[in-house]
Amino acid sequence: AKVVARSAGDNDLVEEQFSHTMSKLIVCLKTKDTFKDVIKVNSVSVNNVHGVGSYSSDAGWTTADAGKTINGQIGDIVKEKTFYSMEYLLIPSNDAPNFSVNYTINGDTYDVKSEAIVGITEFAPGTVYTLTVTISADPIHFDAKVTDWAVGSAGAVEIN
Repeated sequence: AKVVARSAGDNDLVEEQFSHTMSKLIVCLKTKDTFKDVIKVNSVSVNNVHGVGSYSSDAGWTTADAGKTINGQIGDIVKEKTFYSMEYLLIPSNDAPNFSVNYTINGDTYDVKSEAIVGITEFAPGTVYTLTVTISADPIHFDAKVTDWAVGSAGAVEIN
């Protein structure tokens, strides 16, 4: 929460406004195609993110670690179902992340390493970044959506 100075007289209501100071990253995978077998996700990671830092109400966040890698859950992707892989709170930074995934379709394994995430070039405070990765017979498609958290809300994810 950000610090805001407030004062009150006797019996006055003191209103406080809280907002998120960290960034939130959500990664989901899906497919639009039907394959003979399900798509098996072997690994999912986002690189060049920060999880260690210090916060000052005057200066905001300062990262205290080199960019690191965070890993998501692995499992199967079924047509028309979204596979929810990760949700992390991150230290805001101006560093652009990149994405890696390893998956198997019909016995063939594919490895996408350090792919730039179009639409996510930084992690701003109080912002939710939702990365939806569509795996199909065509090249992988990234859909990055950036939204501000509502005041007093922890954010929400709807998975169909």
